[in-house]
Amino acid sequence: MSQEIIARTKDEWYDLMRMKLREFNKGKHSDDVLTLLDFVGELSGEKIYGWIPYRNSKGDWDIKQSEYDEEDYEDDEDDYDDDEDYFMNESKDDSQRYVDEEDD
Repeated sequence: MSQEIIARTKDEWYDLMRMKLREFNKGKHSDDVLTLLDFVGELSGEKIYGWIPYRNSKGDWDIKQSEYDEEDYEDDEDDYDDDEDYFMNESKDDSQRYVDEEDD
């Protein structure tokens, strides 16, 4: 039984994935080979070398060590307070609560 390799850093993980990709692409027709990002996408959601590939909030591929990494919760707070200024009228008397689309 072989021991699973665990990458200590993201750089080490990508190096291991490149080796795995070279092995995967070996002997394949040039139209059938995968790029690194395509290969990572095929394996997303699986724990590989101790890390889990996922798409971050910008849509780029990244990796994390746990399903519950802190970076997943950074943007979870409601930011509705920031939008309030847009919807509230700037008048002091509060006669109109919402900003009109057009002032006629």
